[in-house]
Amino acid sequence: MSDIEEKAAGTVDIISKSSDDRLSANKNSHEYITEKHIIEPVTSIKSYSDQQVWHLLKILKYDDVDNLDELPIEVEFLGTRVHEISIEESLEILKEAVVYHDNDPNISADQYNEFIRYSNEGVDPDNEVDVFELKALAVLLRDHSPYPEVRAV
Repeated sequence: MSDIEEKAAGTVDIISKSSDDRLSANKNSHEYITEKHIIEPVTSIKSYSDQQVWHLLKILKYDDVDNLDELPIEVEFLGTRVHEISIEESLEILKEAVVYHDNDPNISADQYNEFIRYSNEGVDPDNEVDVFELKALAVLLRDHSPYPEVRAV
């Protein structure tokens, strides 16, 4: 095995050393505090309720989907992104969308009114449905396209 392969096959421990660390009896060794981190998987669209997934499908104009077990990859991607974005960032994106999409003939009046409503009123953080819709709209604007015709390509 080459040196590179040996290094790649090795393991890495995360350790921290603070000023409170004590020297062990052997002066050449130190006691280190090993930190164990739990890495949680990124939340996928399957982590959301069926109602939330159906709502996201509606926002994305996927009217032909009839089985939540076979979602388009775009929906899975956006579902993951919805989990990652904050309410504050979502509100900023919607405020920018109100200005950017003013008089945009390709944005429906209903969708534009949602942009205005969220940017003016904000959202109750305890209302999971509104929070999800706000984040879904923001992710759609930031990471994809608000235009169904563009998403269809």
